[in-house]
Amino acid sequence: MWGITWIKNDVKGLYYYAYVIEDLYDRSIVGWAIYENESDEYARDLFKSVTEKEGACPEYVHSDNGGGMKGITLVAFYYRLGIVPSFSRPRVSDDNPFIESFFKTLKYKCGYPKFFTSVEHARKWFADFKPRKRPGCLELYGG
Repeated sequence: MWGITWIKNDVKGLYYYAYVIEDLYDRSIVGWAIYENESDEYARDLFKSVTEKEGACPEYVHSDNGGGMKGITLVAFYYRLGIVPSFSRPRVSDDNPFIESFFKTLKYKCGYPKFFTSVEHARKWFADFKPRKRPGCLELYGG
């Protein structure tokens, strides 16, 4: 699953965009990028780099209905690799709950800046961000 969230910049009303791919199984962040605008070409580039790095591609990818998620450049890339896209229902904000939960964790973390002064500042902060890992079944049950 994946999503894009706005992150504030130091100019009121302007934002940077954090693109994040999360593994549904273990909730790990598989890949991320931050850009100054939202684009299906940036999303395709992120998916291309992740699939090359991992040496594998998912069977399905779920996302919201934004333009960057449904753009022809990205969808054509999916089909070329045999990935089936899945989209949230229109105007249903909780169809992609795990990525939305990650974005809330990100933005409510102690030390999250009120705004980012540059795209490099946002990338540096995001690279250093470490979400608290949930215990797996073995840790919960002493295995």
